[in-house]
Amino acid sequence: ELSWLGGEAVDQHNDTIEKMAAKHDVDPDIVRSIMWAENARGHKLGLNNLADMIGFSDSPLPMNINKETGAKLLSVEAKELYTPEMNIEASTIMLKRIIDRVEDPKDVSKIGSIWNFTGREQTNDFGEYTGRIYEEKPWSKR
Repeated sequence: ELSWLGGEAVDQHNDTIEKMAAKHDVDPDIVRSIMWAENARGHKLGLNNLADMIGFSDSPLPMNINKETGAKLLSVEAKELYTPEMNIEASTIMLKRIIDRVEDPKDVSKIGSIWNFTGREQTNDFGEYTGRIYEEKPWSKR
């Protein structure tokens, strides 16, 4: 876990997070929590960034959303998901769908677990981490 990578991603994309969260009626702190977790834990020691730069990654950052799934949500080509704004918008739409599906839309651990694997019904380590990040809101302390 490299928390500073999560913090950098949230700082860099905060305006887009705010914009997309408002547009799709999602708590921006849920989007921040997922972005933080994906960048702090899903960085693959810089290999994700390299894969994104050459268009090789199946799930580009900053949100680590599957580019095929994200493209369908936005009705665009998959390569568009390498653009941070499109990536964040598709991710916010996906999060809205997850939030609408869970019994307790404030259970960010559950939301994070489903984000990590859409077929999941129980919380997992990634979801618990996302829930903890949501509660702590480390971006507000930067």
